[in-house]
Amino acid sequence: MKLELPSLGPRQNVRERVAEALRAAIVTGEMRPGVVYSAPAIADRFGVSATPVREAMIDLAGEGLIGVVRNKGFRITELSDRELDEITEVRALIEVPAVVHVARTGRMADIRALRPLAAAIMTAARRRDVIAYIEADHRFHLEPGDLSGTGELMRHHLRHIRGIWADRRPPGECG
Repeated sequence: MKLELPSLGPRQNVRERVAEALRAAIVTGEMRPGVVYSAPAIADRFGVSATPVREAMIDLAGEGLIGVVRNKGFRITELSDRELDEITEVRALIEVPAVVHVARTGRMADIRALRPLAAAIMTAARRRDVIAYIEADHRFHLEPGDLSGTGELMRHHLRHIRGIWADRRPPGECG
């Protein structure tokens, strides 16, 4: 099976670059739940040693995005349709009122400041740069919360989503 993983963009260190690329592959569905992925194979694909890949995998396991399969590699954690629907509903409960509040009470400069964030999403999408897209989308969706006073609530929700993933164990993983 050949993976079409995204290229590693500019980041502070290899571990972070690998983690971002793996996050993007998980979000886009390039890396699928149920498949066991090995650090050496991914390291070979990225042209790096296995050590930063293993370190990135540990980071992603801590976020609950993957589960470690002892002596084999790791497996992507899967959320049920119900869990995904709940996440979307809670996000809408937080984001929509924040946007309405900013539209009603925000300063024009604050509203205009959202345009470059939206433009960054569009630019990343046109370039098919998944990592930049995820980062820009994250910034864009947090900004109305920051402007309306619900930014911490949204950040808490994002941490909770990671907690949902962290509480789940991939099928076949030993405890």
